[in-house]
Amino acid sequence: METHAHHLHKAPGKGFKHYFFEFFMLFLAVFCGFLVENFREHRVENERLKEYLESMQIDVASNDSALDYMMSENQNMIVKYDSLAGVLSKNEPAIDRAAFARGLGEVWVRSFTNRNETYEQMKSSGTLRYLKDFNLLTNIMDYQRKCNFAQWRSQGFEVKYYTDIFIPALYHNYDMPCMYMLDTVYSHNPVIRAENLKHSDVISGSEAVKFRSEVGGAFMLRLERLRVTIAAYRIAKEKGKELSSLLKAYNPK
Repeated sequence: METHAHHLHKAPGKGFKHYFFEFFMLFLAVFCGFLVENFREHRVENERLKEYLESMQIDVASNDSALDYMMSENQNMIVKYDSLAGVLSKNEPAIDRAAFARGLGEVWVRSFTNRNETYEQMKSSGTLRYLKDFNLLTNIMDYQRKCNFAQWRSQGFEVKYYTDIFIPALYHNYDMPCMYMLDTVYSHNPVIRAENLKHSDVISGSEAVKFRSEVGGAFMLRLERLRVTIAAYRIAKEKGKELSSLLKAYNPK
């Protein structure tokens, strides 16, 4: 009886090169995936940046129109107030307070509000970091500072003076019929306006001196506030013109 010995043959082992190749292929796949994802993210962020910059151009154009309107309104008030201040400076012994009130009419304050929604969105979303043009970035931030300053000039500086000094000076020195001229609800009412046109209120002596001093002083300060606010508006407008040109020329890559 013959017996046959069965010999077990070991499978040839995988060498170092084989494992290295598998590792390299795995690394290459992950790396290529990373590059594709990075390219996709870069493209998406550039598209988003482009949309933001186009939106910022709309904001700048909107601010530009608002600044033009504000400067025009302030300039109109300056012309009127300068003329009335000139009347008071003549130092006449008597003042027709009713004629003065009718000439002044309603008094307003115009407040500029910086439209900066796009800039705030870019800050909160971190999109500003994708802006590679340092000159454009610094111009955007400088523009925001100048617009914020113009806003403060009108809302903080001018409005505070208007509410705390200018309006009280008029109310303290007008009689009741003259006060109606300060409010459009009354001044545009044909019945009340007709009555006010008949109203006569000539003051003299110490009353005229008080009126000239308090109302004249209020006018001179209001004129100064209006002029410095216009100066801030002009600076913001010039910066907006510069920024608008840079935004139109920028091409994110």
